[in-house]
Amino acid sequence: MRRLAALAGALALAALALALHATDAELATPVDLAEVAYVGSGACRRCHEERHASWYRTYHRTMTQEASDEAVLGDFDDAALHYLGWDLRFTRDSDGSFSIRAQSAASDTVTWRVDRTVGSHRVQQYLARDGDEWLRLPVAWHVEEARWFPMNGAFLTPDPPAPASRADLERHVTRWNDNCVFCHNVAPRPGRTPDGRFRTEVAELGIACEACHGPGAEHVARNASPLRRYALHLSDRDDPSLVTPAELDASRASDVCGRCHGQRKTDDLDGVLRDGDPFLPGDDLSRHSEPLWADTTINGGAPFEARFWADDTPRLTAYEYQGWLLSPCGRDPSFGCGSCHAMHEGSPEGQLKPSARGDGACTSCHAMEEDHARHPETTVACVDCHMPRVVYGVIDAHRSHRVEIPRPREQAAARRPDACTLCHVGESRAWADAALADRWGGPRATTFDGDGAHPDDDTTEPTARTPLDDVFGGDPIVRALTADALGRAALGEPAMIRAVLLDVMRHDPYPAVRRLAFRALRRTLDPAPAWDAFDPTGSAALRETQCDTLAAGLALAPLDAERVAALRAQASSDAIWIGE
Repeated sequence: MRRLAALAGALALAALALALHATDAELATPVDLAEVAYVGSGACRRCHEERHASWYRTYHRTMTQEASDEAVLGDFDDAALHYLGWDLRFTRDSDGSFSIRAQSAASDTVTWRVDRTVGSHRVQQYLARDGDEWLRLPVAWHVEEARWFPMNGAFLTPDPPAPASRADLERHVTRWNDNCVFCHNVAPRPGRTPDGRFRTEVAELGIACEACHGPGAEHVARNASPLRRYALHLSDRDDPSLVTPAELDASRASDVCGRCHGQRKTDDLDGVLRDGDPFLPGDDLSRHSEPLWADTTINGGAPFEARFWADDTPRLTAYEYQGWLLSPCGRDPSFGCGSCHAMHEGSPEGQLKPSARGDGACTSCHAMEEDHARHPETTVACVDCHMPRVVYGVIDAHRSHRVEIPRPREQAAARRPDACTLCHVGESRAWADAALADRWGGPRATTFDGDGAHPDDDTTEPTARTPLDDVFGGDPIVRALTADALGRAALGEPAMIRAVLLDVMRHDPYPAVRRLAFRALRRTLDPAPAWDAFDPTGSAALRETQCDTLAAGLALAPLDAERVAALRAQASSDAIWIGE
């Protein structure tokens, strides 16, 4: 009996050894993920409960959702929005669905049924189905402000004439199938047919597990075996049945992010619109597409030029990958998106690793002397100087992902804001350049070749201007970013800042700029006024009345009306139609 038991044990051990050997061989064999099916995030949760939970808390998960009580953030309890002659109502229908009804003063009426939501962090947008297409609707919900606004107020576009036509109201309605679908879902396949119709499919709405790890059917099937899981645990091999971005080199891992966080161009547009983007995690992204730049041409034109500063630094969100490519840090093979960001760590706000908060992202590589910032008058973080807020997107000012040294002279020539005067808002670029020379040594610049200088007015020379000039005389992105900076500035005269912001709120022709100016003004006041104290998309008369009310009791510095008018006249020739 004992001999039989021993023999059985020996046979079992031999079988285990053979199985482990076979599993080891399987782990050494690559898997072609292009041939693997998708299974959805629910299949991942069964084995990866904690990782699923940390992903579930992110805004990636809620990037696209079916409209439901849980997903919809906007007020559909018979809420109202009045916009340039249009009355919009947001209601729940008897079947529980969500509807938006718009009626003009001329009795032009349109009704949309909300089928899906897009976003949940700063702004939530809505999709309505029209046959085989989904259309992004012309109004959205501002999460922080808890109110509705027209999408005309999100893009850097001027007010349409009042009363607004239906075409004006729907100016930014866009088709989801061949636009938003690519970056906001897992494995999107637009399915455009030869006759221009769409049969759009996605593996999963929102940005879920398989967007970063690749299709998971083979991984799920293979790991149904406890023997394989045990062998994998004991092995030093990676699992070939899926991709773990943290185990890729920095460049390939950053490609996973860059597919969506770096707008791109492909040579096979028809194929992508039919079958989707062939890129999979772990691929070399450059094999499938290339980043858009200022000099990228389409049909002989350069339609993306306005999305970059003159020194090629991106000035819109969704170009973070390009910023990284331009950075000295990006040329370090060990540095990539994952050096600072992680899907499963820290707060969903920015997805920053805990170790990357504060100055941690920089000091992990750069040893700093105690007085590196040379700013005894205020607290300055590394990113304030080296990643300034010179990027516009989603009605906000964002940090540049081009890590750089402040150079006010060159940045003035590029007609872009610089880190120094975004904080020292009453000072000029010439002052900033001289201050840098005094604090850091080096040549002191006294003359500049400012691009687009106006010799008949020294105040329009780029290096002579301050942010208090730029907020009136810059192009729409400069004005938006500068308005935001005025509300963050630690070094500036509050009475002048408030007077400038109130003037922007009254008179700037771009509602997005007015909205950022109001938010900046709120930062300077304690207590901050309620959001409904100012309507950035309201009529000029309404804004005037609201600004008068907000100004009551505030100490305001007088403005030079003639100079402000001259700066605005210059800005009017710089109008652009971009940004969301």
